Amino acid sequence: MSRVYLISLSLLFALSASLVLTGGATSNLPSGLENPLTIRYPQLAQAAAPDWLVEGTRATYYVISGTADSEQDTSVEYGSGNAGYGLSQTDIVALENGRAAANTQTYAPDSFGALRPVLGTASVSLLGCGDFWCNPNVLNSIPESAANDLVVQKLPLTLSGKSYQTIRFDFTDDTLQMAMVYDLDSGILLYHIVDYSSYSNRNSYLSTSSNHATYEFRDLRTVQMPWKRGVLPSWLVAHDTLTYQGQTAVQVQGAQPYGFPRTIQGVVTALHNRYAEMTFTTYAKDAVATTSSTTSVGGINQLLGFWIPEDAVGKLGTGTVDSDPDTGMVISIVQSGADGIIFEKTNQQDYRALFAYDSNGRLVQMTTELNPDSTYGSSRTETLQLIG
Repeated sequence: MSRVYLISLSLLFALSASLVLTGGATSNLPSGLENPLTIRYPQLAQAAAPDWLVEGTRATYYVISGTADSEQDTSVEYGSGNAGYGLSQTDIVALENGRAAANTQTYAPDSFGALRPVLGTASVSLLGCGDFWCNPNVLNSIPESAANDLVVQKLPLTLSGKSYQTIRFDFTDDTLQMAMVYDLDSGILLYHIVDYSSYSNRNSYLSTSSNHATYEFRDLRTVQMPWKRGVLPSWLVAHDTLTYQGQTAVQVQGAQPYGFPRTIQGVVTALHNRYAEMTFTTYAKDAVATTSSTTSVGGINQLLGFWIPEDAVGKLGTGTVDSDPDTGMVISIVQSGADGIIFEKTNQQDYRALFAYDSNGRLVQMTTELNPDSTYGSSRTETLQLIG
């Protein structure tokens, strides 16, 4: 189940891999795709944020994702495909100068149902229309319409027993169909659908691969930080580079353990007062060498980022910082002193990660442990240390 989920979501997130945060504001939908509404409706780009949007706001969505593949000589026929299930969470880590910096983390279940973090994206959006919201006054002013590539409807919707008056946008092009449904009262994104198809013609056979994902609003809450105020660390400067090096160790039941090196290099592409934009490149070598790059944002209202406020070190006690009711993830401070802080994140079953920060609030070590989720599963431990 989770394997199919990973395949499908990996493709959907790859669609937005070319996004560049620096120099503009680009909101990502929970799927990782760019939200087209601010282009179609420029008034959203000038609007204010809904009153309920604050730093630390977290929106959680149910995710159902699947793939379908087929091959025929004269026409395209979609197979049934298998579905995967998970959750997607978007956190507002900073609000500054009319923009919202956000990180989205997707969680997929193991074979026993415990959730693990799998994929992440980041965005910096204008306050009028972001990753999971749009200004409700502007939404109410948009008329219903129908065109070849966009259909707008206002209609009632019931989710989890609650009734809403909504506005629905359906976008269509040759390979992508996308729908967004917003609550007209609050401006919250209630429902998001993505259908992506790719085509090829090989040896007189027309083939298609279809990927589908549905995101349904689950709840909204505010994550409280263990520090009340803060600024970005003084040592963090634009174009600074953070390099982490280590290895991934794998233990498969009944086989000899093995490991392979791993390096993550982060570059600060833009620095603001309350957040920084970064690009991370990962280098790994298992059976083959691989390289991948992602964009990220780090903000004052963020847990387990690449830094914490310097004045928080030595002032925080140990204990639980946050217990997420949706994913089951618990974040705790397990060690605290003048020389640094260690945070733990765990699903309390088979996933555990440790984040160690030095006296300057710099992340200096990350350790992630994945235990077997089935009789023939493998254990995986990844350790990375700051080397420069």
